Amino acid sequence: MDLEIYGTLGPSCCEEETIVQLFKKGMTGMRINLSHVNLQQAANWIEAFHKAAKRCSIKPDLLMDMQGPELRIGKVEKECRLNEIIDMNELDIPEVVLKELKKDQMVLIDDGKIHIQMIDSIKGKVVQEGKITSRKSIALPGVSIQLPSLTDTDIKNISMAKNFGVTGLMQPFVRNEHDLIYVKNKLKEYHTDIKIYAKIENEQGVGQIESLIKHCDQIIIARGDLANSVGLIQLPSVQRKIEEICKKNNMPYMIVTEMLYSMIKNASPTRAEVNDIYYAVYNGAKSIMLTAETAMGQYPVQAMEYFVEVAKIAWNDKKRKTL
Repeated sequence: MDLEIYGTLGPSCCEEETIVQLFKKGMTGMRINLSHVNLQQAANWIEAFHKAAKRCSIKPDLLMDMQGPELRIGKVEKECRLNEIIDMNELDIPEVVLKELKKDQMVLIDDGKIHIQMIDSIKGKVVQEGKITSRKSIALPGVSIQLPSLTDTDIKNISMAKNFGVTGLMQPFVRNEHDLIYVKNKLKEYHTDIKIYAKIENEQGVGQIESLIKHCDQIIIARGDLANSVGLIQLPSVQRKIEEICKKNNMPYMIVTEMLYSMIKNASPTRAEVNDIYYAVYNGAKSIMLTAETAMGQYPVQAMEYFVEVAKIAWNDKKRKTL
């Protein structure tokens, strides 16, 4: 089966034995999220990954997901209750975000799980509640904040990538071809010949897909922040648009975000989730990926088993053209 199936390294699957089980279920590679750790800090996890691969006699991909021009809150733990009034300074928000806050501006935290509507430039009202934890994403719909393509930490990780056996770089929030050209040049500077995966997570990126294709190896439809940018209701339409452009240009693409989200806490998926996996593959995705389901979930191996088995059925149906 010529399909790439990824999990994400994290506390729930950092042991060699667990990673072996994930490979045995059919996983072909893993992602490591460098918004939370750097390669050096994750050395033990990466070593376990490579040992597990050797035991299974395979050569899987290891993708490093950069910080890039992404906005995240700092170290904070807070339960946000519906209608609660919050002083935004308490959330350890980047200064560039604080400067943009004004009355009626919506603030989305943790891939849009928590919504805060600003009352003025400092205080906001919780309109969709949830628990805020450290280093979660923050977005301001309708606001464009200019940030560098790579952080200093990203560049340091690029310099170490070869030593850690990294095979691919996931570049977040790609806005235009200049982001990817900059990444390419940094990889060349450090003599690191790995694949580039362009994550489409904002309206700017959606509008530039055709110009991005010649500068990367694969497009990633990263539905978490993409939904924050285009609106949750528009997400399926935007996903389809990206898929069609990729297929027209023979560009492989990946679908990611919440494909088995319920399995973070439950031993089996929802009907909607298995349909999502099936049609992602049947409609033409080259790659699919689990994130928190394997990184932090209670059932990482079971999630991967469902993921692979549904994907196999879709792949075989696509080959047979039975639908």
